Amino acid sequence: MSKSKIEWTDYTINFVSGCTKVSQGCKNCYAEKMHKRLQAMGKFRYQDDFSQVNVWLEYLRTQLVKTIGKKPMKIFINSMGDTFHNDVKEYEIIKALDKMKQYEQHTFQILTKRYARLDNFTMINNLPNNVWLGISICNNDDLLRANHHIDHIRDQSDNILFVSFEPLLEG
Repeated sequence: MSKSKIEWTDYTINFVSGCTKVSQGCKNCYAEKMHKRLQAMGKFRYQDDFSQVNVWLEYLRTQLVKTIGKKPMKIFINSMGDTFHNDVKEYEIIKALDKMKQYEQHTFQILTKRYARLDNFTMINNLPNNVWLGISICNNDDLLRANHHIDHIRDQSDNILFVSFEPLLEG
């Protein structure tokens, strides 16, 4: 768990490392650049190429254990990967959500560019109350594609939903 400089969160936990490009907004991916830096530093979870998606559920557990007894905080999940990447198995996502539910004093923020996967995701209507789900929009095409998915998520969940326009490539 790392203290975050992002203004809307307190900490980050990355139990998914790696990603693949899914939109024009991925062209200058900060996570890919940071991944290479962490790889050069010999960080174990970043030893593979960025295009290789790895899931480290035990890392999530050990990081959350460190928060026992701590004041409530906002924790951004997987800023270095996408929780809903196709290479992350549904059972892995369910296990991670179950773990987050155990730490109800914290708010977990999950942001994805893979909002289409959420339509078929069985846990969408059972997200823990302390999970905020966000969709990343980079351009007008993303917004048009996301509209249906945003409505679907809103209809299926009482959780806080948010949209991140980043990087905003069009106005």
